[in-house]
Amino acid sequence: METVNPYQPPSSPTPEAVPDSRLRFLAYLVPTTLAVGLTLLLWVVLVSILNGLIGHRFSMLLWAFTLFLSSSISIVTLNRLWRTRAQPLAFGLAFAVFSIVFAFAEGDTSNGTDYWIMTIVYGSLLSLPIAMFFLARRIVRNVV
Repeated sequence: METVNPYQPPSSPTPEAVPDSRLRFLAYLVPTTLAVGLTLLLWVVLVSILNGLIGHRFSMLLWAFTLFLSSSISIVTLNRLWRTRAQPLAFGLAFAVFSIVFAFAEGDTSNGTDYWIMTIVYGSLLSLPIAMFFLARRIVRNVV
């Protein structure tokens, strides 16, 4: 029988047994990047189809609706197809980066003349990361 020294610290696992946190973080970025890319593709298709059907009268509401619809479709699709568990916070951060880049690139689309348009644009860009985080959290919980 082997005696154990109670004053000796427990042995740590070998460096090969400890998962690399950088690789795990990069693994979470792959599905989120794919989700943003799929969102952009779906968004262009949905806007072009629905804009031809509805017209330009409700263009900003259509813009916001199709942004949320395409983001939701891409997150649901990737969570159904991706084999590993995705991190909901990574989805929220990816869509936050998308919203920030889009807001800086687009700027004030109405040149300060239409408050309603800018409220829709910035309101949807501010709420997109939060909504996609909660959607991803709900979908990941149900998938795994």
